[in-house]
Amino acid sequence: MVSATVCVLGFSLLIAGENPRMGKDTRYWVATNLCAAAHDAGLDPRLLGAYLLNENRGFDLRSVRPAKVGADHGLFQINSHYQHDRPNVTRAHHPYYGALLAAGILQDNLKAYGWTWQAFAAYWSQEQARRGTIDAKAYYRRFVTHYGRIAQRFRLAQATLESDPSVAQARAPVPIAIGGRGPDASQRTNKRE
Repeated sequence: MVSATVCVLGFSLLIAGENPRMGKDTRYWVATNLCAAAHDAGLDPRLLGAYLLNENRGFDLRSVRPAKVGADHGLFQINSHYQHDRPNVTRAHHPYYGALLAAGILQDNLKAYGWTWQAFAAYWSQEQARRGTIDAKAYYRRFVTHYGRIAQRFRLAQATLESDPSVAQARAPVPIAIGGRGPDASQRTNKRE
């Protein structure tokens, strides 16, 4: 399992590379919430990171994209129609709740398909994954590529912390990344740049 410090630093590095205009405090806030959600869901945060890159490479927290049915919301592009019965779907724009929703979708897909390429492609389209379409396979290939990118950022974070432990003291993970009960009010409003 990935430590909270490596997770937060790894996501912060990834976000900085994908959206250099996002302020350092916002990057840290997003990274902390992503790590907390992965922890609370019992899921490897690198899996969520790969979905994040597949769905929203610009890390646009307010993203809303029209879909064939409904609309896709937030960092993980949670579909308002297909996922309407999931808890917190109206909070998909918040990185913690969006990541929890994405984790739930992935966990359901893993139960349905096992650890197969279809389980990962079904995040994009259950029907296409079931039929084994070229588009579903392409989505899975992008997922694998993005998993490699996020894993590289986590390895870089680990190496950075090993070579300079003071980096961890500069921004120790907030309690949510360790204890996990969802974001508290101070984290929801921490939007300083």
